[in-house]
Amino acid sequence: MKFTFLSAAMPLTKSYTKLPDGTISKSSYPHAYEFTSHVEEITSLQQLTDKLIAHAELGHCLLKGNTSKPLVKESRAGSTTTQDPTNWLCFDIDGLEIPTVEDFMTDIGLPDVSYIVQWSASYKVNDDKLRCHVFVIMHKAISAPLVKQWLMSLNHSVHRLRDGMTLTKTGNSLSWPLDITACQNDKLLYIAPPVFKGLKNPLGTGAKAQPRIQLIKKKTDLFNFPATVNAGKNQD
Repeated sequence: MKFTFLSAAMPLTKSYTKLPDGTISKSSYPHAYEFTSHVEEITSLQQLTDKLIAHAELGHCLLKGNTSKPLVKESRAGSTTTQDPTNWLCFDIDGLEIPTVEDFMTDIGLPDVSYIVQWSASYKVNDDKLRCHVFVIMHKAISAPLVKQWLMSLNHSVHRLRDGMTLTKTGNSLSWPLDITACQNDKLLYIAPPVFKGLKNPLGTGAKAQPRIQLIKKKTDLFNFPATVNAGKNQD
């Protein structure tokens, strides 16, 4: 499997600063317009874990899809294809009222599937809500639009996800608790550790620190995409 990481002129990460009044100020991810691509051939979850850690430390991000050509300090506009199939998924969780990743995986019907968890920059900064990326590898490649359809169905059918559905600030569309755009082939997935100024890393430091990226081994390393989703798509 081919994974594409992107670098820019600056580290692609957030920073959190504790102000004199005790509040915490956060920076947004930098608005980079030129990227250089770094392609990795991955054959296992352990190898993917190692590459995620290595690129995260370099301040790179992960592209959900792959580019049609190598990028060298240039725009990524038009470099990905919407319909391209994918062998891996990212569940993007940002502020769910679910106790653990294990609970989430059980809720969506994948309690026995191995996964990689990457804790978000904002995890445990202001609250204890679940904020992370969860990466899984599939048995076979599935088109990105079909994966998006499945993520939408999970938001509607899993009660703890459904309970977290709200309207956006404009009231014109839904805010999905489980991000449905994380499957799009042009999506940037930020993996670099945040920078903390004046406050402690919520995951700890030194030998006792909780890893920000970690492989969780279960009974099977590969996920079978639900056949019912394929069947429903064929009937449309």
